[in-house]
Amino acid sequence: MKKRPRLILVLAGMMLTYFSGCGPQTLPPPKPRIVIVLVIEQLRYDYLVRFGSLFSGGLAELAREGAVFTNARHRHALTECAPGHATLLTGCYPSQHGIVGDQWYDRSRRRLVSSVEDSSCTILNSPFRANAFGKSPRQLLRTTLGDWLKAEDSSSQVISLASSDLAAILMGGRRADAAYWFDPTSGKFSSSTHHLPGLPAWVKKWNDAAPGDRFFNATWEKLLTEADYLLSREDLFVAEADGIHTTFPHPLNEEGESLGANFYQRLAASPFGDELVLEFALATLRAQQLGKDEHADLLCLGLSATHSIGKTYGPLSQEQQDNLVRLDLNLGNFLEEVEREIGREHLLVALASDHGVLPLPEELRRRGFEAARVSAEEAHEEITGALQELANAKPDSVLIAYAHNGLYLHTPGFGNGAIQTQAQIAAHLRTLSFVADVFTAGELASQATEAREYGDVFRNGYFAGRSPEILFRRKPYFLIGGPRGTAAGSMYDYDTHVPLIFWGEGLKAGHYEMPCSTVDFAPTLAHWLGLSIPREVAGQKLTMESDGLVQK
Repeated sequence: MKKRPRLILVLAGMMLTYFSGCGPQTLPPPKPRIVIVLVIEQLRYDYLVRFGSLFSGGLAELAREGAVFTNARHRHALTECAPGHATLLTGCYPSQHGIVGDQWYDRSRRRLVSSVEDSSCTILNSPFRANAFGKSPRQLLRTTLGDWLKAEDSSSQVISLASSDLAAILMGGRRADAAYWFDPTSGKFSSSTHHLPGLPAWVKKWNDAAPGDRFFNATWEKLLTEADYLLSREDLFVAEADGIHTTFPHPLNEEGESLGANFYQRLAASPFGDELVLEFALATLRAQQLGKDEHADLLCLGLSATHSIGKTYGPLSQEQQDNLVRLDLNLGNFLEEVEREIGREHLLVALASDHGVLPLPEELRRRGFEAARVSAEEAHEEITGALQELANAKPDSVLIAYAHNGLYLHTPGFGNGAIQTQAQIAAHLRTLSFVADVFTAGELASQATEAREYGDVFRNGYFAGRSPEILFRRKPYFLIGGPRGTAAGSMYDYDTHVPLIFWGEGLKAGHYEMPCSTVDFAPTLAHWLGLSIPREVAGQKLTMESDGLVQK
């Protein structure tokens, strides 16, 4: 009898062991000391497939050792830089966070406004500071991953930096400790008084050293052998660049040109621009002692060269191929240094992109696609012609502003008259040569688009008061713009299909083919940081387990 308690304990232990071994266990993931978010602008998913055999650095390591979601897409209609970054870091659609484009028409100010402009603050370190609008996340209406982290641990550091101001500001969110971006007029990294009263001493020292100036008189030449570039089209191709500087090598400055804004703009638009941003990121990590204690930190990095090169030369160009190979090597060097500083066991890296890009229409046509380049003047002329009948030959009485994705009207409201006018305009515009469909504000504010093709993505991208009253769905492979280059902006796969990759301790590496959305990016990272996710977030955490794993 005296031995019974011991026997009961043994049996209880055996039962506990048995039942705890049944089914999958959901142990909390190891919490990283630092999360590094890499948003590479205009990084189409297919780049990782087409050029994967050429990668040996950071992109190769992330793809090989990370959890790669192969079917991730943006699910909002206007795929531009600002809404892409805001969506990734808020886990919300533009219909929620309000960043409907890089810019939009503001009725109260009667002009186009930038998504990050803010007259209540000023730019630091700008030669045009007295006349420049300040910049902040004031117009971002939802919180970001960094805001969630600061809410749970005020000792955590959140720093966002990028080639562009839009990326740096919108990724960091409202409570970021700092946001820095490369100023192409001065060649220095800048910020805003929204974030900082002045630049820290270490940033001033970095700027004074002018590390970007070492690229003056440099030339961007091919890194690989000629045979390697058979993965891309011929170097000399119509509609690239300015029609003159279309082939390698590409000098970063003209002969006899002095050091100044023209050079810094070319630097930012070259692979060397991303190299500089990654060097500044390492300096930031060391100066701020990121990842050095139990308070998890967040470092957001935005790289823009892929965007600049893609819109200039197109995604099938040798320039883009060479840029991506260089980016892979530079990312490899960066991650190696970060691992040395922090330790791999304390590190979580996540990679995504703000949007893809349309191949040059001329390239698509020779491959048999029905593609076209429509000039802005031609598009405006067609729109004006369609409006004349409705407006008694006075289109300006109806139209306030024209945006490449739609029209702002004099009748912004949702009364019966306004909705009827919108419907009449939409019916006329559906007959235009470049238009596949037209959505109205009245339809998007209701559930009238549920059965329509792409109706859901247009609703996800619509925010009343900022979006146009009339929104176009362009025909696939139709580009509205200038005579050369290309752009993003549509809801088609070439603009929406982007990589989502998570790399770090405790993640099950492999390729996951289940469909997912870019709104899932921030909630997934929040899960690994052990953060509470706001109710209004549209995304959900992605599970990196055997279900959906198609390749290890």
